[in-house]
Amino acid sequence: MGNKEAILKLKKAGVRNSQIAEVLGISKQYVSRISKASGITQRTNNRIYKNGTVPIGFACEFLNVPKTTLRRWSDDGTIPTLRVNGRRDRMYKISDLLSYIHDNPIDEPLDY
Repeated sequence: MGNKEAILKLKKAGVRNSQIAEVLGISKQYVSRISKASGITQRTNNRIYKNGTVPIGFACEFLNVPKTTLRRWSDDGTIPTLRVNGRRDRMYKISDLLSYIHDNPIDEPLDY
């Protein structure tokens, strides 16, 4: 997945331009240009934490899968997870989610 595809995926998930730029290591201006050119301009409260992680709910929305699926993938090692706090909540690195999308592209529907 190239930067443009990653930017669009993150913007559709509601991530702020500054956070996208930081995670991908690119300029905020580039992220803004790509976002505006694609017509994605909504503001949102979704966020990536400073250590580059997201909670399970955000990760599920980002990958478009139910929580049970993401938990299963975490348990079998398909997607690495970090366990935090006393409740052992699952957190996911946004870079791991992007890598998963890159390595497992969605098949395009066939034209008949």
